[in-house]
Amino acid sequence: MPDNPLQPDPYRDSEKELIQINIADMLISLGWQNSKILRKLTSPFFQYPARRFAHQVLDYDRGVHDLGLADGARRLLSTYVNDFTVHGAENLPAHGPVLILSNHPGMVDTVALFAALPRSDLRVLAAERPFLTALPATRPYLFFVPENDGRSEVIRQTAGHLRQGGAVLTFPGGQIDPDPRCMTGAASALDGWSASTGIFVRLEPQVRVLPVIVSGVIAPQSLKHPLTRLRRHPRDRERLAATLQILARVFLPNIWPVHVHVDILPPIAGNELLSDPDPQAITRAAVERIRPAYQRSEFNQP
Repeated sequence: MPDNPLQPDPYRDSEKELIQINIADMLISLGWQNSKILRKLTSPFFQYPARRFAHQVLDYDRGVHDLGLADGARRLLSTYVNDFTVHGAENLPAHGPVLILSNHPGMVDTVALFAALPRSDLRVLAAERPFLTALPATRPYLFFVPENDGRSEVIRQTAGHLRQGGAVLTFPGGQIDPDPRCMTGAASALDGWSASTGIFVRLEPQVRVLPVIVSGVIAPQSLKHPLTRLRRHPRDRERLAATLQILARVFLPNIWPVHVHVDILPPIAGNELLSDPDPQAITRAAVERIRPAYQRSEFNQP
């Protein structure tokens, strides 16, 4: 609600926008976005969950405004997960430049990371998406990465924040990764990490590189649901499973328990990765230091 009741609610337009974004995402996950008939038939069914999810996300954003990113994130986590465990919280440097490298299994992974990394100077590299730009309190914490031109600006922005002693969270894979607790391929996904890690380390050699692994965000039951067979490609099936999980939490909150883990690994000194100044080589050196953690027996369980 606005502080002055005579002023319009600043979230009113955001709510309408988020509802339409949510409906569009649900249709895309089903592969029905190009069918006028299916859109017309199913959109009314998606109105309620899309509106409820929008309300919950905006409640989170109001929490960010009132309490900060970490505490605001915990408000949304309590709605979408049954429990949330952070391992290695002592490995997060309390101050100084830190580049946080995380996998990106989707769903509530970013919110879990916000809650697990309570630094007020945390900034996040994020794709420029309408869903995120509709969150006024969260937006200032994000460094938006444009899809095409303009990436030099976000590199400058990120390097400047690190040089000032700030913390930056990035997802070097650049796409949704397998959830290490219920899918295979989490370790091999590291081979697709971009050279951005090497660029940032070379620009700020005093940075500490902090590997973080998020797991358990996908309920295994959602992956096995018969409706996922509507999609042929594995990534499309995973996206549909995530949508089904959101719908399940709206209508039957306890049907598919979700147990999220965030593993914060020991930091790596940036200058230890600089034996070869090429950004690709720096990134590969970081990946090989991190890979064993993904290969532990407690991860990559099909």
